[in-house]
Amino acid sequence: MCHFFDKVITHFIFKVSCYLGFSMITFWLYIVYHIFILVCAGLLNGFFEILYDEDSITEDTFLEWEKSEEEPVGKVTALKQVVQFFKWLKEAEEDI
Repeated sequence: MCHFFDKVITHFIFKVSCYLGFSMITFWLYIVYHIFILVCAGLLNGFFEILYDEDSITEDTFLEWEKSEEEPVGKVTALKQVVQFFKWLKEAEEDI
């Protein structure tokens, strides 16, 4: 079921970004911002893992969003929910 929704979301995001003419990194940052608004507490970490595993959002985009100094409503809460994801991502980066 999750795999189906991941494919649908990826296809939708691609179509919208092409239609609107956004650069992909700008559009992904925009999507990440809105994902944590829409996703229920506790599910965001798993959602980030799916987006990463399916190559829907790149490692660099995740890290750029984390380091971004912009503080939209909900970002602090979202970052608390994805601490494990970013810890894993940084450890995997160090192993390379």
